[in-house]
Amino acid sequence: ADTITAANIAANAITSSEIAAGAITTGKIAAGAVTANEIAAGSITAGKLLIGSVDNLVDDPNFTTLGTANTVWGYNSALVLNGTSPGRAATPDTGVLDITGDIDIRAHVAMDDWTPASPQGLVNKYLTTGNQRSFRFTVATNGTLSLTWSTAGASGITAASTAAPTITDGAALWVRVTLDVDNGASGRDVKFYTSLDGVTWTQLGTTVTGAVTSIFSSTAALGVGYGYDDGTQERLAGKVYSAQVR
Repeated sequence: ADTITAANIAANAITSSEIAAGAITTGKIAAGAVTANEIAAGSITAGKLLIGSVDNLVDDPNFTTLGTANTVWGYNSALVLNGTSPGRAATPDTGVLDITGDIDIRAHVAMDDWTPASPQGLVNKYLTTGNQRSFRFTVATNGTLSLTWSTAGASGITAASTAAPTITDGAALWVRVTLDVDNGASGRDVKFYTSLDGVTWTQLGTTVTGAVTSIFSSTAALGVGYGYDDGTQERLAGKVYSAQVR
């Protein structure tokens, strides 16, 4: 762990072809041994470090952003949000996001408080201005998960999980909601899930049913870390490691 130092590695000296995936494992680089001031900005780029080639990067603020536009994502990298400033992740509306039928939303998050004082949003495509409401996935004050969606953009329908996750504040958990807009029996099904690994899922509570429905195709951006209205409402306090809409 002490034989490779900043003075021994010149910028661009190690490329992806020289480090096989999995070659650097736990125990070969001591936690904190390589910090931001030891690697020149831009010396490690997307093509020079394969995902999975270092399997024990510490979630250390010194190993996050190197230079203006060069970011190294560590093993536990996350979008860190404080619940008050307008920090968030978002992408503009595009055709593939205009889901009008069945939907599957997943997020890997560590909430500062899993029973927050006010609702906090995980993933959304929901803008009240101009009636551009599609869907939003939220954690309620009692810890239950909820999905709100609109059929015409002007108002929302909400389904809440019948149970809350059992999780310690600050701990990470995968959460998921699926909406089957037409279950084949003249109705809809909303199911909530949790997972420790994002692979094996356990249904949270019971299936929430109702009439056949649909989702409005809005022009709202797809956002992470807030509930709706471009990051101004239901801001999340905690860490978001991953988010998916399918």
